Amino acid sequence: MTLILGIETSSSESGVALCRDGSAAGEVEFRHEMSLLTQLSSRIEELLSSSGVTMSDLGGVGVSAGPGSFTGLRIGLSTAKAIAYALSVPIVGLNTLEVLARSVTPAERIVCPMIGWRRETVFCAAYEALADAELKAVVEARARPASEFLEEVAAFDWETPVVFVGDAAEGSREEIAAAIASPSFAGEALGRPKARVVAQMAHEVLVKRPEGDDICVLAPKYLQKTYVGTD
Repeated sequence: MTLILGIETSSSESGVALCRDGSAAGEVEFRHEMSLLTQLSSRIEELLSSSGVTMSDLGGVGVSAGPGSFTGLRIGLSTAKAIAYALSVPIVGLNTLEVLARSVTPAERIVCPMIGWRRETVFCAAYEALADAELKAVVEARARPASEFLEEVAAFDWETPVVFVGDAAEGSREEIAAAIASPSFAGEALGRPKARVVAQMAHEVLVKRPEGDDICVLAPKYLQKTYVGTD
């Protein structure tokens, strides 16, 4: 049986989770404000202890690689790489927008994850949710004004329901309703990417690619320029 650790640190609400052979096996969620560097390791230890396993039981690590908080992504990815290297287990870096989209499980939908960034800018994309849990990108993942993204989504003549998910979607309900015909919303409970989804998606990747990603080249997917002194 393969035990996968999932790490999600793209925002101020983070989490760590375990997945055993594709099924959720434990999760710890926490707010860290500015203390992620000191909290993350202890939260992983808490998760392992409460689940009755040790670090040596891990068979792989999945990590949310962005977009999101620059600092959070760096800390999460560095921690994940350190664990994978120390244990000689594979690592998988996952697109945070895809992680958010996967929290909306029904197939045959267009799922639009939206993560708030700065001012009017959001990280966003649109995916077709296929029957086999795969996601097919139909609008490119990148940072842009919410209004621009909604214009891109509205330009398609969708024959399936369009559902919006994420903190920026919850904050833009009126704008979305004015731009998109009969949109639906996943709700605030799914407004943040979940570590358990990271772990499950990493498991799926490792079933197909047991070697995982190249730990030497795996890096955050910022989708935006980084600036000294910013998060």
